[in-house]
Amino acid sequence: MRINILPLLITFILVISIGCQSKKEPQIGLPKKVIPIQEEKEDKSQVDIIVPEVNVTENEEYLSKDIFDLWDLFFQSFVPVVSETPFDTRVNYKSMHQLRSSRDKDFLDLVSIIEKKMAGTDVSKMEPEAKIAFYINAYNYSAIRLVNKGFIKDGEMISSIKDLSKSFYSLEILIRSAIQFYDGIKSLDDIMKKEIKPLFIKGDKLADARFYFLLNGATLGRATLLNQAIRPDTLEAQLSFATKNALKIDRYAKVEGETLKVARFFKWYKDEFEEAYETLENFFTENGIERSTYTKLRYQDFQWELNDIARYSGVVITEPKQPLPQIIAEEEEIIPTQPCDYLKSEKVTVLGHCNQVIDGRLSGAYPYKREVLEAKICLYTRDLEDGERSLGINGNIIEIEDESNTRENLSLAVEDKLKEKKDVLKIRIAEGVRTRLEYLQTDRRLEVRQTSVLPGKGFRKFLLQCE
Repeated sequence: MRINILPLLITFILVISIGCQSKKEPQIGLPKKVIPIQEEKEDKSQVDIIVPEVNVTENEEYLSKDIFDLWDLFFQSFVPVVSETPFDTRVNYKSMHQLRSSRDKDFLDLVSIIEKKMAGTDVSKMEPEAKIAFYINAYNYSAIRLVNKGFIKDGEMISSIKDLSKSFYSLEILIRSAIQFYDGIKSLDDIMKKEIKPLFIKGDKLADARFYFLLNGATLGRATLLNQAIRPDTLEAQLSFATKNALKIDRYAKVEGETLKVARFFKWYKDEFEEAYETLENFFTENGIERSTYTKLRYQDFQWELNDIARYSGVVITEPKQPLPQIIAEEEEIIPTQPCDYLKSEKVTVLGHCNQVIDGRLSGAYPYKREVLEAKICLYTRDLEDGERSLGINGNIIEIEDESNTRENLSLAVEDKLKEKKDVLKIRIAEGVRTRLEYLQTDRRLEVRQTSVLPGKGFRKFLLQCE
């Protein structure tokens, strides 16, 4: 009997074509609980989640400092001012890349301690202004660090944060769960929509939309990045300055003839500006653009290019001759830390640091082409609001693929509801990558297995001993 495959082929083509239609505006989806693993054709240097890159010991000079001071040092060091009036900045991604590639100790200490403090700070105990400042800094910092970790792709510098996305959806990087916080792993979109925006709602409506002018997202089309940390006691002044200053920069707003041309994010968030100010025109009037100067309103194309100093004409890049500025710790007793202490909280219990590879490639139903050579994985449980617990891992592995001598450094962040059976703690997740964790409590051994969602392809399966 002959089978007519033409209808099946047509259906397949239609599904692919629909899935690949370009998105004109950001579409917000649910964050994935599994951080997508690097595919074989991607650049081997790309690391796609924010995790501390070095272990912090009692000798670290930044440990005792407030996280706002550390963010301040970070932004001052890597966000040069290119214009004073109006105020405008860019980011020195090239310098950051060179420092990270050379494993510069000052740089790695600074970013690792910032990331440990981000993960270890219980934001729920902060006042509203402090929460806003914390999450705005975390958003801008994390966007820059994602670019820093994936700055070189296929041997060339990326030109947009979108280049870090890992699917046909070009904005996947914005919804990727990639940033560890006290209460779980979040995406850039989570920070903006679920943490920052609700803090500006009074009653049943959004009372202020100016926070968009403090969120940069590593693009020219979003707000100008301040070269300082946002702080609770200066929040109102920084909101006012950033908003009014942005409207003096042509890429955000300019009057040509009778037309006011504004940044495209005003269209994306038009409903929110109108909720807070009734009309966009009211917002512009309150922030320095008189209604009498224009009769028409148009949206400019969004500029997805990196806000990169290397792409700014007229500025000569010089390599820093001095090391990264130091913050000298005050005289005080410093408590030694363990590799996974940054995860600990009232709700999070660290089960172990899994850093000994017992078997880098276990046998199984799939042909696993990748062998794990080294691992530094933090294993933990989290108490959930419904009385249950989740099990998660966060850390790095180094692996090698068959017929290749290239060592690949990957970051893994996985968390889901715990299924406990006798002495075994386990989870199974099938979002993005099919992942299974099994932890044998008696022997303190963790087995990690990751395969493709579609059957037939195994990424890795390995066994670790935990301390």
